[in-house]
Amino acid sequence: MRTHVGSPGVTVGSVSDGTHGEIYNVMNGFPRQTSILAVLLALGLHVPAAGAARRPAITHHPPEISVLVDSIHAHNALRLGPGIDAYNYHVAYGFRHAFDYLRLQGVQVTEVTSGRLDEKLLEGHQMVFMNLVSADLPPFLVSEIFAIKHYIRSGGSLLVIIDHSNCYLHAYKLMPLLDELGIEVKTEIACERAPYTLGQGNGWIAISRFTPHPVTRGLRTIAFETGGTVDDRYAVAWTSSRSWGDQWRVHPYAEGDTMGFYGNWKQDPGERSGPLGVVLAKQLGRGRIVILGDQNMMGDPFINYADNYRLWLNSVSWLTGDSRLANVDPYLNWRPRIRFYDQYVHSAFGNSDSDGFYNIFAAVGRRMWAFAGDDLTSQQVIVFADTNCTLSGDDLAAVIRHLRARRAIVVLGPAITADAPLPALLSQIGAKLGKPVVDSDPTKQTCRWPGYGRLIILKGHEVYQNGFVPPPETAPDEHQQVLLNTVISTLENAMKDAVPALLKGRVANAHPAPLPGAHPIWRAKTGTQSPVS
Repeated sequence: MRTHVGSPGVTVGSVSDGTHGEIYNVMNGFPRQTSILAVLLALGLHVPAAGAARRPAITHHPPEISVLVDSIHAHNALRLGPGIDAYNYHVAYGFRHAFDYLRLQGVQVTEVTSGRLDEKLLEGHQMVFMNLVSADLPPFLVSEIFAIKHYIRSGGSLLVIIDHSNCYLHAYKLMPLLDELGIEVKTEIACERAPYTLGQGNGWIAISRFTPHPVTRGLRTIAFETGGTVDDRYAVAWTSSRSWGDQWRVHPYAEGDTMGFYGNWKQDPGERSGPLGVVLAKQLGRGRIVILGDQNMMGDPFINYADNYRLWLNSVSWLTGDSRLANVDPYLNWRPRIRFYDQYVHSAFGNSDSDGFYNIFAAVGRRMWAFAGDDLTSQQVIVFADTNCTLSGDDLAAVIRHLRARRAIVVLGPAITADAPLPALLSQIGAKLGKPVVDSDPTKQTCRWPGYGRLIILKGHEVYQNGFVPPPETAPDEHQQVLLNTVISTLENAMKDAVPALLKGRVANAHPAPLPGAHPIWRAKTGTQSPVS
């Protein structure tokens, strides 16, 4: 659960009445582009995938697609601006990438911040988004529960984000609503054992078991940063048979407890064994409900890990009834893309342990369009955590194709030494391309093969690990910022290797990624919303 820094948010036309409070059509800035990217975008160019002729065009959807964000019962950090601490833990894991993309697709996003949910307010929206409800905000009133149920039965849809155990008392606050919707609420943590854990702990987990459903279409792996479980009767994603549900532990009056309400991280008698449902999809009347078991998985730092982003797109597509929103290509090619290579069984960039590399992945994700996973096809830049990484035959072939397309690779050390054998990654590549010519400067080594892309090794290794790089909810100090600037500038330089492919020709219907502030702007009105002309 960590952060993304964007341009200041813009709120245009707030309206307040005595019933619904303030309603906003919110618009948040995009992450700051690095200079080479800004040049490319200003030219109206895109970075095509290796071997691809053109980038898929951004599809602008009819404005009748409308989503209502409930900020009466939950906190939603959809905007950044003056007075908002981008390093606050909950702001850090805001869903800005998720909703910025929907707005770019023409989906209207309206946020209601006070008052109550009633049939008049819900009417006209295809989907209601309900983030993790919180103990400090109002409970659901009886009238709200029945209004939501009527809305869904009449054809509306609801996307609910839950989390582990009963953190922030969300499970107890949701029980009256979800019980009326025929859904059982759990108060447990979805815990796994190796090889389904991303690190040494049991809460950060990889999930690869799915029931066929539009919400799970195309998913190979999704990941949680400590999440909860859902009603198994309607589950479409599951933990493994090695998992268990770790029950929350609470003292009378919750005295001495933190609002996380964790368990004891071991399976006790009476605790459920897996497989356990972690994503739910249910039809109710003419409407639909999706529940996702972890808030962090869709926050800015982690939405682009594994297939989390695809789960978001599938869910919104199914709930709104717009199949075009499930198309992942415009999302992947929204901006020039960097792939952090991660093997989930031996995770580096999804690992929050002190020797993992999650924090550097999240830090780069503030500034660049960064993904992490095991898909090496059609990437602009590939990042490896270690020169000692060993690749499968298929992954090695993908790396060779990447280099053949004169695309760059960046590795976070350790550096090559003259008196030692080549590390595994360089040895595997060298077996295909021959021994590289190596140039060195104070911060990096550059390996070159004639006619192929560069492989850049940043010197050091431990300095890129979580033990040195701060988590996304912690601002870097001066020394850490210098390191992060070095990584960002190296990646920016590596992205330049895509420029020759761009200059071969401009595609007539190619859509450049948006520059900061290049959003459509919406006027907010109670009941109806329309673009500002």
